[in-house]
Amino acid sequence: MKKKISEEKINNKAIDFIIQELKGGNSFSKFILQNILNKKFDIYSLIPQDIDKQKYYAFNEGGLGETNIEEYFISYLEKLLKNNNNLILIFEDPVVKKNDPFLKRSGLKNFFTFNDEVYFFTKSSDANNKHILEILKIIHGYPLIIYLLTIEEKLYSELKRGYIEENNLSLMTNYILEIYVGAYDNESFLRVKII
Repeated sequence: MKKKISEEKINNKAIDFIIQELKGGNSFSKFILQNILNKKFDIYSLIPQDIDKQKYYAFNEGGLGETNIEEYFISYLEKLLKNNNNLILIFEDPVVKKNDPFLKRSGLKNFFTFNDEVYFFTKSSDANNKHILEILKIIHGYPLIIYLLTIEEKLYSELKRGYIEENNLSLMTNYILEIYVGAYDNESFLRVKII
């Protein structure tokens, strides 16, 4: 039987882990890292309800058991996007590069590049459980970082074009609402909610 999921507020004990993961991310993560430390935020773990409290803070360790975290998380993201047409999810891929043949084979069309880096995205108009799951399944490597932000149509058009200029990538950090960082050996996520 799959374990029920809870969100536990774990602010101070997760800050160092979040910073470490953002430092290991792509350019967007590094821009966000410069910006986020000046903001107020709360950090939550998505973790099985019956797990030992010490496990809450073992962010690099797996072993959460059989859970429905992926289903819970995808459903949560889909609801957020469906309720607001100006929201977008951006998924960093730390491994795939701009000219990687994998991009064509993946069949996904919603991605943009910055320098050699690849970012997948989905907006409310394309968001459904299947599409979000497809993106999660093809992202390679660590760290696994996803961003929820508001986006204006002009900037969204630039993303749809397939690449973004540095000033606009940096500008997008001002519109971050939540950050999801893979944790527990990528068996779950930490959710950073900007207040």
